[in-house]
Amino acid sequence: LQRDARYGVDYDGSGGFEVDGSDINEGVKVTVGTTGEFIISNPNETPARPGVPIPGGGQDNRKPHNISFNVTAYTDTAGKVSTNDAFTKIFKGFDGVLTVGNSNRQSEQLYLSAFSAGLEIYDSLGSKHTLEVQFVKQSTTQDGGNEWQMIIRVPEPAEINTTGEGPNNIVVGTARFNNDGSLSNYSPKTLNFSPNNGAAPNQQIKLSFGTSGSNDGLVSSNSASTLTSQATDGYTSGNLKPDAIRVDDKGNILGEFTNGKTFAVAKIAMASVANNSGLEEIGGNLFKVTANSGNIVVGEAGTGGRGEMKTSALEMSNVDLSRSLTELIIIQRGYQANSKTISTSDQMLQTLIQLKQ
Repeated sequence: LQRDARYGVDYDGSGGFEVDGSDINEGVKVTVGTTGEFIISNPNETPARPGVPIPGGGQDNRKPHNISFNVTAYTDTAGKVSTNDAFTKIFKGFDGVLTVGNSNRQSEQLYLSAFSAGLEIYDSLGSKHTLEVQFVKQSTTQDGGNEWQMIIRVPEPAEINTTGEGPNNIVVGTARFNNDGSLSNYSPKTLNFSPNNGAAPNQQIKLSFGTSGSNDGLVSSNSASTLTSQATDGYTSGNLKPDAIRVDDKGNILGEFTNGKTFAVAKIAMASVANNSGLEEIGGNLFKVTANSGNIVVGEAGTGGRGEMKTSALEMSNVDLSRSLTELIIIQRGYQANSKTISTSDQMLQTLIQLKQ
């Protein structure tokens, strides 16, 4: 902008560039303020050019010129002029004539179309690291979509860049969107992560930002960027809670850990035979395999005709009825014998009492 204001404007209306410098305005200064606005000044001065000869050896006719602004459009790298209401509104403060020596003109603040989010990842030791992903809008694609630069960063001394170019903890990729806002594609999809803290090097971190052609992940829309949800399948290290162990219907022994995760730490096997009726009862609710029953086949509960596990449940009855009935008969006979003994003793006492009388 500064270069064009100094050398690219036909100030005297001659239709061409004057070799004596009369058609340039070298005092124009364009700066960017600390809060993101463009500031242009047109001082009443002609900068010195010591040691620079005048073209043609003539007189130096350089002088300040008034500048007239009317920002209505912008031109892209392909030379295509396009209107942009947001752009012209930002530079509306430039419109009009900026006379020589007059006060500065300044645009409204410009903001970079960017968004960043922190994602938690975990190494092989369970240590947590923050993966920062920043998206910066770059350009419009041929089909009317848009492309964003994706800058992925991890705190040092961790490394994710294995190309040998640039910082070891930064990877630069892209995210492209279709003209309906759906995700077209993104790169990279995996990172080679080395935490350099004693954990395993070259761990593969998979980035899942959505499905191509759908809206199930990253989407582009005419609204402020925001993070609606994120999920990570990593976790910190944890200890098994001894009072939080249970068994599911498949026989998995599930243990809850102090990091909030629950995993199957073991599995109870279940045996089956081809012919249950062919088992030989050996007492104590136990059975023995016979040639008629077939061999034992061990497997997972709920598969191959096997039953399922039921935990924290009271079984209605597992009594051996034949043995219990036999024991009941023995007890009954003993009771009958005892009752006869008591009856005999009573008769003897009655006889003694009558003899005394």
